[in-house]
Amino acid sequence: MAEKTDGAMNGSGIVDLGFPMWPQFNPKTFDQVTETLKSGKVSYWTGKKGMEFEEKWAKWCGADYAISCTNGTAALHIAIAALNIGPGDEVIVPSYSFIASSFSIVQAGAIPVFCDVTDDHTIDPDLIEGLITPRTKGIVVVHLYGVMCDMKKIMAIAKKHNLKVIEDCAQCFGGVYTDEKGVEHKSGTIGDVGCFSFCQSKHFTTGGEGGMVVTNDEDTAWEARSFRDHGYNVRLRMNLLAMEEALPYVHTRVGFNYRMTEMQSVIGINELERFDSWNLARRKQYAKMYDEAFAGVSGIAKLPVNTKERQCAYWWYPINLDLDKL
Repeated sequence: MAEKTDGAMNGSGIVDLGFPMWPQFNPKTFDQVTETLKSGKVSYWTGKKGMEFEEKWAKWCGADYAISCTNGTAALHIAIAALNIGPGDEVIVPSYSFIASSFSIVQAGAIPVFCDVTDDHTIDPDLIEGLITPRTKGIVVVHLYGVMCDMKKIMAIAKKHNLKVIEDCAQCFGGVYTDEKGVEHKSGTIGDVGCFSFCQSKHFTTGGEGGMVVTNDEDTAWEARSFRDHGYNVRLRMNLLAMEEALPYVHTRVGFNYRMTEMQSVIGINELERFDSWNLARRKQYAKMYDEAFAGVSGIAKLPVNTKERQCAYWWYPINLDLDKL
């Protein structure tokens, strides 16, 4: 066991230096979650917080539609299925990412085709076209560590070959891509569908797990809502004039139960409220300090990409090392 110092000793015998635990939650969340529990309206279909969170996320992100779900892997599964990608189809995905980026393709019955990445940790656009076959239906791009992919090249390839683009934004809340016209687009709103993870380790969490799907296409949004909810004909279910008649179990496709709870949505609303001013602002502040501290240090080959065109969200601060110099 380590010798006890001024720091407190935890149960594993490791000295606790006093850093605050992550995640940290907005103080008002605790009372609001308790109020939700007391109300008994704790599911997506009985309460109102789920739809409120979706509306606020879509507005913050700059998307027309947002669909909450149980986790980031579910978000990717929903996105791929909502784009009608399935058995026999191929989807190009970076070989360097968390396993959910490719597993979600397998979950949808499709085949992942791995593409290498560049030295900025994101999918290499110059290698994508060589992997396209008649069975290719989409590309999953991963804004790994908060680093925005080279979306101009990727979107041009997708348009040329009529492919769908799914953005894995699990580690990229608030990353920004600026197009050739100078218009800024937040991560998740550039491709056909964007997917976010609210797992405990991410920029912020909705109580340990959670996810969100965003899109600007209405039909895709309805398909995503249906797939998230047992394949319900959700469009019909949400039609108030027909609700009395259509509420009982009308299913038009295969689907899963990927709904988020009301308590998670309460947490998400409150974390989103302070995200730009507290969470993301600090990440960028510290990243700037790191940029200055590491500038010119021998043995460092590359720091995170952060340009006017590709603004980093800094989930982590990845550093490439020059092993020859080290």
